[in-house]
This record gives sequence, structure tokens and C-alpha cells, in this order.
Amino acid sequence: MKKPLINAREATVLIKKHGSPLYVYRGSVVEERYTALKKAIAYPQTKISYACKANANEVLLTRLLR
Repeated sequence: MKKPLINAREATVLIKKHGSPLYVYRGSVVEERYTALKKAIAYPQTKISYACKANANEVLLTRLLR
């Protein structure tokens, strides 16, 4: 099992501040996984699309556009 990106104490602090449910993303992890996906696709000129209906978080979408 993978280690969570944040611990229970950090999660509690964030939930108190922002409410629940709360989704926490680590930008560097999102970028690493996007890069790994892009490298895994062997076809040239491949465009990766993201379904905004699944998650319309502006910060996440902006990060994926880079």
C-alpha cells in the first residue's frame, strides 16, 4: 500500500479550514504522472485530453496545461 500524500493531522487541519469532502493534490505528483503517461504512449503527435466533467478544479487544469 502506498503512503498517503498527507498525514491524518494535516488532513484534519485542512478539513477544518476548507470543509469536507476535501480533495488534496500534490502538483509535483500530478505533473510526474502526466509526464509518465505521455512517455508511455509511443505514437507521435499524441494529444492527451482531460475530462473536465470528472474534475473542474481550475488550479489542477492550469497545471495540466503547462
